[in-house]
Amino acid sequence: MKALSFVAACVLAVGLTACSGGDDAVTDETGQADEAADTTEQGGGELLAVGSEMTVADWTVSLGETDTAATETILATDDLAEEPVAGRDYILVTVTATYQGTDTGAPWADLWLSYSGADGTVYDPIDDVDSACPYLEDGLDEYDKVAAGTQVAGVVCASVPTEQIAGGHWIVSDLFDEYAYNVDIA
Repeated sequence: MKALSFVAACVLAVGLTACSGGDDAVTDETGQADEAADTTEQGGGELLAVGSEMTVADWTVSLGETDTAATETILATDDLAEEPVAGRDYILVTVTATYQGTDTGAPWADLWLSYSGADGTVYDPIDDVDSACPYLEDGLDEYDKVAAGTQVAGVVCASVPTEQIAGGHWIVSDLFDEYAYNVDIA
């Protein structure tokens, strides 16, 4: 019974946190909104160049140049692929990742890529259905149980409003945002 009560309390706590809704603005000690805090900006730190290596959890990761007009490429390679939502285009980036852990790892489970548009709005293909992409045969999510020291490469896609692509950047992190990097697109 104690275990059931504990589980119910955890579910309630998570539910209340998720349902707090509204503004995520950061406030200072007076309760006033902190104007310097931009909650749409993710990753922090400097903008890394294409090809820069970064350590994210148990992975050494680098991103290639982004194909900022990948819609036609994706539609041509998959008969089941659908057009992105009106006003958006697909973008693609090749991710190279080497597993540095001791057992096995899966980049699709350990790495999180989202796109920060020119205005700082984050487009997350995992959490936002409008930002999602069709299945990609050469996607990074094709790799499972990668052994220590093994390097894999695959593409990651996002659907982004066309006017937000130029001037934007990728955000590379782990599932828990313990590591986060901003990476340029070209």
